Amino acid sequence: MDYMELFEPVDEVQTARNVRNFFNKDLDKLLRMANEVPSFLRSPVIDDMPKSPSFKNSSEEILVNHFESKSYISSRYLAISICL
Repeated sequence: MDYMELFEPVDEVQTARNVRNFFNKDLDKLLRMANEVPSFLRSPVIDDMPKSPSFKNSSEEILVNHFESKSYISSRYLAISICL
């Protein structure tokens, strides 16, 4: 049995574009969200202007984004390491 019959044909040109787009755009953003590359340091902004109360739990949102990004990155590294 030929296992290649189980899969649809792969558009190699589009796949290469998708991979290039991931490494050029998405990976940097995910690494920053996962706090893996400290290239986004900046000074804190302090102002004394009153702010309206926030009803979102921003700490939770930051943590969820962080762990989702780490999971996303580790799954991509695993996929790449399996291919090598």
